[in-house]
Amino acid sequence: MPPPLDDEDILREILIRLRPQPSLLPRASAVCRRWRILLSNPMFLHRFRRHHEKPPLLGFFQGIIGSTRLFLPILDPPDCIPAARFSLPEIGIPYCEQWDFQGCWHGLAVLINQFRRQVVVVDRLTDRRHCMDLPLGLDNDKKLCGWYGGMLCTDREDGHVHGDCFSSPFKLALICNWDTHIFACLYESASRVWGDVVYVASIESINYSRPSVVVGNALYWLLDRGDVLAFDFERQSLRVIEKPADAHITSDQYTFQLLRTRESGLGFAVLSKLTIKKWERKLNCDGVIEWVLLQKNIQLEQLFPRKRLRDITWVLIMGYDEDTNVIVLSTVIGVFMLNLDTMQLKPEKRDGLGFVDYQVAMSAGRLPGNGEIAVLANGDADRKDSIDLSAPLDDENLLREILLCLPPQPSALPRASLICTRWRCIVSNPQFLRRFRKHHRKPPLLGFFAGWDWEGKIPIFTPVLESPDHIPAARFSAPLSRESSDQWDFQGLRHGLAVFINRSRLELVVWEPLTGQQHHLSFPTGIPANETIYAWYAAVLCADDADDGHVHGDCFSSRPFKLSLAVFDKPADFRRAINHWFLRLFRTEDSGLGLAYLARPIIKLWKRESNCDGVVGWVLVQKTIQPEELIPSATCIDYTRIVMVGYDEDTNQIVLSPSIGNFMLQLDSMQISHIIKRDKICYQSLYPYANFYTIGNSPVCIFDKQKYSG
Repeated sequence: MPPPLDDEDILREILIRLRPQPSLLPRASAVCRRWRILLSNPMFLHRFRRHHEKPPLLGFFQGIIGSTRLFLPILDPPDCIPAARFSLPEIGIPYCEQWDFQGCWHGLAVLINQFRRQVVVVDRLTDRRHCMDLPLGLDNDKKLCGWYGGMLCTDREDGHVHGDCFSSPFKLALICNWDTHIFACLYESASRVWGDVVYVASIESINYSRPSVVVGNALYWLLDRGDVLAFDFERQSLRVIEKPADAHITSDQYTFQLLRTRESGLGFAVLSKLTIKKWERKLNCDGVIEWVLLQKNIQLEQLFPRKRLRDITWVLIMGYDEDTNVIVLSTVIGVFMLNLDTMQLKPEKRDGLGFVDYQVAMSAGRLPGNGEIAVLANGDADRKDSIDLSAPLDDENLLREILLCLPPQPSALPRASLICTRWRCIVSNPQFLRRFRKHHRKPPLLGFFAGWDWEGKIPIFTPVLESPDHIPAARFSAPLSRESSDQWDFQGLRHGLAVFINRSRLELVVWEPLTGQQHHLSFPTGIPANETIYAWYAAVLCADDADDGHVHGDCFSSRPFKLSLAVFDKPADFRRAINHWFLRLFRTEDSGLGLAYLARPIIKLWKRESNCDGVVGWVLVQKTIQPEELIPSATCIDYTRIVMVGYDEDTNQIVLSPSIGNFMLQLDSMQISHIIKRDKICYQSLYPYANFYTIGNSPVCIFDKQKYSG
């Protein structure tokens, strides 16, 4: 085995997977000169941003639009950014030095100076600036108008990740709110030209306490009474959207907020006491876009600390981050951040009101120089000797972060454990393994359980990974009784757990292939036992609802699970294989129920949706799948004989079997991969098995020595 981390490609892949927290790249650059050169390479930084996609939320700018901006960091040490690092200039004297802060988009801040007649787009990380003069004719005689602005990065280059957008083309919308009209003009950085002035009549003014929200190609502002001002970047048009008819807007401007929905649409939230109601702009059955009240309200009393619930006499919405879908709530007991997707509520130890989000990748544009390493890692500009440059990888925290970024393939941790005793102790620590699973979230696909052995209906494991990650089939042989009287029915896998029914003993068995542990349950009293009349089906589900970052795949001994048993009457003409190869249930993108039907040679998709009358039914999806266009093959394939033999709900992939083997088709991206090569159609159900293979962390336990060497 070569010396650890001497392989340049492996080292680069590990460092790219470091978490995008502000302190990690500077700390890694302090290990040695070789690492520093690699980490400061623009191509590496580009790949780093592309790998992580979403930069971390560093903090908020505090105050009301148009006033002084104080940066409030929200990260804990060593990632806490000093407030002075990003705070904007104070209001100057003379008065003409006042810059009105409009908000941040893609890591760039927008400021307006109406007395200098200038707009500035500034990168607060590097302090680089774009300066534009206000367009002529927009405010010749409107000295008392209110000015507002917002921008959109228009970089369409493949792989571009927002957060490093200063050198990218952008569009800037400038709004002038004057008397009974609202005027707008668009600036395009590519041409450096202002467009035509457009306007709309409105007796409402823009709500100065609510920053705008970018949704698609439009910028939206809240008006004082709850209506919405919309500016379309493509059409350069301006219009007013009426608020939801059933939304009761009070005079308190801190009780309503525009949102970006999970489907990248426009949302609207109204806070009433301790309840948040949400609306979304959707097409109705007549093809008209309207506000639709979402069924699920947010009950804040279920989220706030119960011990302090009596002290909460008021709640205000003080800010919103559209990229992470987080709103900032201010209460008498403190400030909280609520993630609208996960419903997780996080307290922030900050005082003050009025937040505008600021989000940018710490590595945007460049890697911090050596003089900034201690500042970024410790939040203290005076402690520049906090990292020992003479002891590479002696920093325990840094080493742990690097090992967390190893790929989740079965051989990665065992190989790392061979480096030295110190590394072995780290990668075998239960807390580290828990963080490892949480970091990667989705476990790798190890193989499939397919077919049955000759002694009974016990499935055989078929590995799909290449050496050194190849898992021997015997490693996952089900340790079940193989007596002639036992009749096993394999019911499938979920969350790393397999379920069997023993029809002769009327018993359920939950088995964890990774550890070999089993849980035996007898049929509940009252379940019909005559298999000539009834058919039995079972499913398992991890029931862990603890908010501790649990990742499915380690669900047997330390986590509760639920087991369901269904009993059906057999019709007189019952055949188990009816439509078995042509129908598959699947999970839709919005976590709904879908149905795939193989009408050979094409696949049609349906999903369950509510119609305009509120009735839930099947709706045919417009997208039709043509396997012939997706499966690469140099030989002739009879697509009228293709069958569906499996489905993985966690990755939303259907397993197809034509005459040359098995393929996995990802229903969201339409990407297809050849997983098992055969020379004929496989008429066996395939059950995908994905898990983090961390048991023992010893290569002897997992691999054949010859396969592992090198």
